[in-house]
Amino acid sequence: MKHISILMLLSVVVIVAQAQQTCNSTASIATATTCNFTSHTTTGTEYWLKFTATSPTVNISLITTKFGLNATHIHNLALFTGTCSSLIPVADDELPFVPEAKELNIDLNASGLIIGQPYYIRASRVPIQTGQTCNKSGCTVNNSTDPTTFNICVEDIDVLIPLDFGLELPQANHSYTTNRGQLIDVNGSPVPDIKLYTINANPNVYIADDKVSYVWSKIDTVDSLHRVDMTLI
Repeated sequence: MKHISILMLLSVVVIVAQAQQTCNSTASIATATTCNFTSHTTTGTEYWLKFTATSPTVNISLITTKFGLNATHIHNLALFTGTCSSLIPVADDELPFVPEAKELNIDLNASGLIIGQPYYIRASRVPIQTGQTCNKSGCTVNNSTDPTTFNICVEDIDVLIPLDFGLELPQANHSYTTNRGQLIDVNGSPVPDIKLYTINANPNVYIADDKVSYVWSKIDTVDSLHRVDMTLI
């Protein structure tokens, strides 16, 4: 039902046929309490948009061409504060690096925004995460001059933290942190397949698109890690 509702919304989007390829030439986008998609087209490496925060928490939804079709598409979505000459990253997310992705969109959540302050959105056709490559034609502009069209909205949302059983506040060590490239493995390599993880829980939980991993650590004369993977079918 979720995909059906997305397709229905596409029929009422506003079309913006401009190529905003730098932060200094952004297209304006309005925030709302509902997701009001606008359509944008670019032939460059990236496309920039700007909005003024009307809520401390937003969800940015971007619908692009299905990744597995090898068509031109937006691969990375990022949010910045500051100015064009001094951008400060707030959050970012990418399409998965797999031959056939099931997702049609990127959903980027960000909190702690200052109401009345401008924010910048960068929609990029190329991968941003370190060490990742994309073999799709739309990821490398040099391999494709076809324009990329995508639909995007900025939605004001409220973040509600539900109480535990017995109406107790949840423990902080059981909250989840979004991996935006900061998580590394024991060899120091990034692990972009992990989307969410816990800190100081026992065991720590790591969530990917297709599995959940539980990791126990033992600090002794010989430090060791024990991991159990639950693969979702």
